[in-house]
Amino acid sequence: RGRSVPVVNEDGNIISDIRHGKAVDLASGSEASSSKSKCTLCLSTRQNPTATTCGHVFCWNCIMEWCNEKPECPLCRTPITHSSLICIYHSDF
Repeated sequence: RGRSVPVVNEDGNIISDIRHGKAVDLASGSEASSSKSKCTLCLSTRQNPTATTCGHVFCWNCIMEWCNEKPECPLCRTPITHSSLICIYHSDF
């Protein structure tokens, strides 16, 4: 049985699954692009991608600075704390 892992975009919508180590685009069924996503706070390629508990991903420094000023997700306003942020290691998205 092949298990898949959902990949979500900044809005929390599932955009692809990871199957057998490869990203598969749900719309086309083809392998997804390997280009890295941009941080919605600094608009640059994410550095040290970090997820909030609601699933949104930002640069580590960007979301830490944001959390210092406003302890909520910048996209959906879910309350967050520094200790709830999750750094995503070995990511290439």
